[in-house]
Amino acid sequence: MTLQRTRLRAATASLIAAFALASVAQAEDDWRATASRAGVGTLDVLVIRPAQAAATAVGFALFVPAALVTYPGGRSSIMEAWDVFVATPARATFQRPIGDF
Repeated sequence: MTLQRTRLRAATASLIAAFALASVAQAEDDWRATASRAGVGTLDVLVIRPAQAAATAVGFALFVPAALVTYPGGRSSIMEAWDVFVATPARATFQRPIGDF
C-alpha cells in the first residue's frame, strides 16, 4: 500500500511540475511577443511615422503640378492624383494603427 501511495504522489508531483513548466514557457513566449510588438511600435513612432509625414508633405507639393497635368482628364483624374499623392500617405501616417504595416 505504501509503494502505491509513493508512486501516486510521484506521478502527481510530476504532473504538477509539467504544468508549471508549460505555464512558464507560455509566459516567456508571451513576454517575447509583447517585447517584439513594443519594438515594432517604437520603430513605427520614431522612424516610419515621421518619414510618412514627410512623404505626405512632399506628396502635397507634387500634387499641385500633377493636378495641372491631369486637369484635361477631368475631375476623376484630379481625384486619382489626390489619392496617390496625398490621401494614401496621409492615411498611412495618421489613421493606421501603430505597428500595423
